[in-house]
Amino acid sequence: IFDRPKNERGPLGTPPSYLFEDELKSITKTNSKIRRLKRALQKGETIAVGIFEDYLDQFISILKDDFLINLTEIDQPFDEIVIQRINEFLIYRDEYIDVLYDMLKYNKDIQNYTNLIHNFFEELIIQNNYYSESMKWDQYRFLTWELFLYTIALFVKRRNLGAFDTIINKKYLIVDERHTTELRTFKII
Repeated sequence: IFDRPKNERGPLGTPPSYLFEDELKSITKTNSKIRRLKRALQKGETIAVGIFEDYLDQFISILKDDFLINLTEIDQPFDEIVIQRINEFLIYRDEYIDVLYDMLKYNKDIQNYTNLIHNFFEELIIQNNYYSESMKWDQYRFLTWELFLYTIALFVKRRNLGAFDTIINKKYLIVDERHTTELRTFKII
């Protein structure tokens, strides 16, 4: 009545961090697929397996396109570029771990997912063993090993020993530079 508010407005505080999480996640090329996959996993939809397969295919494509080191185009020491590529990859690694965690959290029977993960590592191993005079793949060896360790660690943490057993004991089909194929254990990673 007398132009005086009953409650005074307090000073503006710092905004909560979750308001800006979408901005950080939108940096990756896999963000939209991950959001679709998480929704499908949480709802228990059968389409989640197909979305997961698409995600892994896109993940491989990103590795091939964005993390390759072309020796003809570098202007700094090779080892520094490898470390730079590994650091650039961390956001994708963290997304992969997050997706895998949700997959294990929302699904009791993950055999279909486990087979896709096995195939994913087979493809990564093939990329690791690709030889070229102008291209280097050292960063892939590191990234593959790191993803493999995180994968089996999550299987153990979530007590999904069937998936752990599949990844460890199932043989990996390897194609070498002479185009010969053989089955090898996970130690090839």
